[in-house]
Amino acid sequence: MIFYFILIALGIYCYYYLVKPFKIFNKYKKQGEGFFFPLIGEFLLQNSCFEKFGDVDYIYKHINDNPANQKKMFVENIGKNIKIKLTSIDMMKDFYSYLGDKLTIDTFYTQNFKRIFGNGLIFSQGERWKNMRKMFSPAFHFEYLKNLSSSIEKIVDNALLEHINQDELQNVNIINLIFDMTSQVVFFSFLGDNLQDIKFKGKSLAQAITHILSALSNQVMELGYLVFGAKYLKLGIFKQHRELENYLQEFKSFFLDIIKSKKEELQKEFQETGDIQQNCVLSILIKENNIQNLSDSDLLDNLMTFFIGGTDTTSHLIAMAIYYVCQNEHFYSMTQKEVDYYKQDKSKSMQDLPFMNAVIKETLRIYGPGNKSFDQKVTEDIMINNIKIEKDIVLTSYVNSVHRDPQIYKDPHTFRPQRWINQETNDLPSYAFIPFSSGKKNCIGQHLAMIEARIILFKFFDYFDIEPQKDYVLKIKYGLLPQPVNPLLFNLKTRQNNID
Repeated sequence: MIFYFILIALGIYCYYYLVKPFKIFNKYKKQGEGFFFPLIGEFLLQNSCFEKFGDVDYIYKHINDNPANQKKMFVENIGKNIKIKLTSIDMMKDFYSYLGDKLTIDTFYTQNFKRIFGNGLIFSQGERWKNMRKMFSPAFHFEYLKNLSSSIEKIVDNALLEHINQDELQNVNIINLIFDMTSQVVFFSFLGDNLQDIKFKGKSLAQAITHILSALSNQVMELGYLVFGAKYLKLGIFKQHRELENYLQEFKSFFLDIIKSKKEELQKEFQETGDIQQNCVLSILIKENNIQNLSDSDLLDNLMTFFIGGTDTTSHLIAMAIYYVCQNEHFYSMTQKEVDYYKQDKSKSMQDLPFMNAVIKETLRIYGPGNKSFDQKVTEDIMINNIKIEKDIVLTSYVNSVHRDPQIYKDPHTFRPQRWINQETNDLPSYAFIPFSSGKKNCIGQHLAMIEARIILFKFFDYFDIEPQKDYVLKIKYGLLPQPVNPLLFNLKTRQNNID
């Protein structure tokens, strides 16, 4: 009898995890290219791309290379889900029009990260998302960000001068250095304090968050997670799962106390003076009378959301911009000359630096750490560019494919900042360049990211002559984001006349 029950259970498993997904896979593969392997198709394909080309996303970035290829999507599987990666510009408009309506964030990967992000902006839906976006939007308006710029400059100056004073200029891990700066910016912009001196179990707050995110990322790769999802982790079968959960809960409790204390301090100032001197997200929420609509847990969830949205992505963007510029002597000379010229002409702003802004745009195009959407589950049948996509299919907008489409960009796999200065990109079609997503759910912090990128890039080329590591080979693999496998190490030599 037990044997028959095992056979029945095995049959049900095979149907839902093998037969049914494979049948759906074959149906959609007629519209594009694809790869299927039970349970781990996506992982296996990406690992194969990494081993062969040194880039997990290679196949998606090059899918449009052949102009005769009319394929519009790439189909694959993960767990029992079929995932369609949209790789054609023709499909982008429909995809982004459905976001937040007939598309909702798929929980296969994200349910584990929700343990730290909670119900912040990333995972909120419907009216809750609309209300929350409305409450936080004033903190990303031009006037606020303009006032924040001087504080960002101070944070960057202090971090770079500390490295200079400690003579830590050889083999500098540039992503880590910039991550430290962007972490301070996020904490300062949210709470009015960079929290640099606060430690949790011997780690800075930024290091503690990074430790948690890395551990959560590793858990998603476990076989038990692929089969059972986050429920497998909640059982706490293994010691490392229980230890991480305890660490996470202790950290959240610790950080909640920081938020409560800061909120009480700013509320008291507002009650006594009718204003708050320190501009930050928290002070804006208090002055706009929106703080009463947010619990302390809501504040923590959104701080964690802004942290990952404003640190990993921005630090990788800036570090990769430095990397690409340093690969070409002409680009390097152009960048440094423009920085020196700007310092002599105080009437200009950093937005008036055409080559540096072109470098940032080109890095966003060719590497952009946010060049794919969160996986989205279809909640009811929809049409994407005249192709019917059925309920429960997972869709991803793979912007990397569009950003490297030779029918849109000349020489698309080459880093060429000048394409943004000459007339080459003047008449790009809609959705040809969307590094911060598009539509109503575009990145709320994109203007802050651009301000940080300009300031930090400017400061690096102002303070230092930058020498990249010799014989470095760039290889890209997923952490939380697509990122270099080996550290980007640079030797920095101070430009003495440029340091005040």
